[in-house]
Amino acid sequence: MRAGSTTARTVGGIVVLRALLRQRRRLVLAGISIALGVGYLAGALGLLDRIGAGLDELAATSADDADVVIEGDVAYESSLEQVRRLVPSALAASAAGVDGVESVSHRLEDVALVSDEQGEPVATPGLSEQPRGTNWPEDPEVSNLELLEGVAPSSDGEVLLDEHSAEVAGVGTGDTVRVAGKGKVGTYEVSGLVASSDAGRSGGSSLVVLSTDEARLVFDQPDDDNRIAIRLEPDADFEEVTAALRAIAPPGTEVTDGATAAMHATESLTRSFVVVRMLVTAFGVLALLVGTVTVANSLTL
Repeated sequence: MRAGSTTARTVGGIVVLRALLRQRRRLVLAGISIALGVGYLAGALGLLDRIGAGLDELAATSADDADVVIEGDVAYESSLEQVRRLVPSALAASAAGVDGVESVSHRLEDVALVSDEQGEPVATPGLSEQPRGTNWPEDPEVSNLELLEGVAPSSDGEVLLDEHSAEVAGVGTGDTVRVAGKGKVGTYEVSGLVASSDAGRSGGSSLVVLSTDEARLVFDQPDDDNRIAIRLEPDADFEEVTAALRAIAPPGTEVTDGATAAMHATESLTRSFVVVRMLVTAFGVLALLVGTVTVANSLTL
């Protein structure tokens, strides 16, 4: 009995082995399908995490250490997009005259491409990477940027770079870079560097800081600001000052606190990447489903 049982098991094992060998191509393809499906899904989840982190860092560029912010209201809104109006720059002078206001700063931002000496861009637009540009505020205390070395741009021919962008471009304080915006292209001297960690700079992005007057030319915003940042006097009453500011603010603008304005910036950025998130997730899920169906078919044949 034992010998017969051993022989039967041996024969059975040989039969199974032969069956596996006959189906070796199918088994290999099924294994590859599983690996690819899991790999695509893991890559999609990693990419989504990268996009989320990049969006948070980009939103930091629009976050000011301001007590009050005057920004445009929502001009267009959908599930995929939110666009806010620009604010008339002349409103800053009126806001400066309100009791309790200590300082008023014009805040401008747009895409600004920085190129190295060979003309190669330091950063190009991507999923969450952006070549960002902004102005140095009249009141440095409302800025979220840490000046590491040098001085703020005081003339139209000077700019600040974040330290990572300067490293990629191979430049330092006193060197020159080329900056291109939708309104102007020019060569500027690097007057100093700001910390990348505080610059709203995700990996692969860049930040250039110009004087307010030069930013208006480069961004083609001669009469408008993205927002106006206001710092109040230490003993000022927040509610009274904001009420006075709302009284002078024209239609199409909103007066809010700095934290709320930062949330608005994050919301606008997040909505613009909804389609990207959906597509990336769909590709990952589709790859996993294809692998699952392939394995199921292999096991039933």
